[in-house]
Amino acid sequence: MIRGKVKRFLKIEGGNSSLTEDFIYLNQPKNKESEIIVYSSATKENTALRKVDRNAKIKNKHIKKFSGEGIIIARNGKAGNMTYLEDGNYTMNDHAYVIQVRDEYKSQINIKYILNGIRKEIEDCITSDKQGNRTFNKTLLEETIIEFPDLDIQNNLVNEYEKFYKMKKIINSKIENIKKILNTIPKCNLGDLYKIEDVFNLVSEDRRLTEEYIYNHPGTYPVYSAQVNGAYGYIDTYAFEGEILSVVSYGDSGKTTVRNGKLTIGRNACGLLPKEEFKDKISLKFVKYALQAIFINNAKGADLKSLSQETIRATEFFLPDIEEQIKIATEYSKLENILKKLETANEKIQNIAQ
Repeated sequence: MIRGKVKRFLKIEGGNSSLTEDFIYLNQPKNKESEIIVYSSATKENTALRKVDRNAKIKNKHIKKFSGEGIIIARNGKAGNMTYLEDGNYTMNDHAYVIQVRDEYKSQINIKYILNGIRKEIEDCITSDKQGNRTFNKTLLEETIIEFPDLDIQNNLVNEYEKFYKMKKIINSKIENIKKILNTIPKCNLGDLYKIEDVFNLVSEDRRLTEEYIYNHPGTYPVYSAQVNGAYGYIDTYAFEGEILSVVSYGDSGKTTVRNGKLTIGRNACGLLPKEEFKDKISLKFVKYALQAIFINNAKGADLKSLSQETIRATEFFLPDIEEQIKIATEYSKLENILKKLETANEKIQNIAQ
């Protein structure tokens, strides 16, 4: 075991300021031999922005380049998030730092151990401003006293974590495949084409149901709003009894959920209730799958999107026979259950790997 300040064992260096996407565009590699990969603070599977000419200059100085194994750590944005880089040559912008083991300690430290072995110390070096923007403080980490266990212990821990990451990658792939399948119903053209307003009565949100109102009228009847998983709160009255399809109209707009029982549709949501002549011709479970992707695509805005009632009413969709709806909904329900189990497993793996 070795113990001391982080700066004794690790080099933490910043990237290039002004290494923007425009700069990269203007300094494309002249040939294969002159290219070098540019990394940023992104923390997805592939953090590379793209490639730039290794001889490019910023303010008459050659860009700073790095070689060997390293770990990219985000300085801002997703501050503190890390990505391992294999041995090679690369550069990066100033939204990230690269961590490397000092030469004299390479025989005592497995660089991949840093990804999980000192997460708490790194989290302690992240500060937030009044707006909640997080920033990783390089100097704080350098001055932090840390212990590295013997190399054999590090290697064993790294091997265990890599098993988790491989499993996570496989699960993520399956999750994405199932999500794609769950979005295929809107592309089918079975049955007749209808507008929402032809088939459903639209139940508007009850704007009285603020957090304060719910607090002052406690009860057992759920209020469903923009919160997809579970009720927003419970009150002492209800506005509707039976099965209804709730649709998020602001926030996570377009998400649909089949609700049942004595309930009320709260703020930032609306409900779709089949008209009398369609009650025996519709499976709301089928409609949930058929409409969700369409609604999500039709929502407007940036982060917090909105879906107007006018847009909902005018939305068109194909409605096959009820028997066909039930068959399709049953198969898609099975897939959705598998998806939930995979997401739960993924979350458990994430917690273990932290």
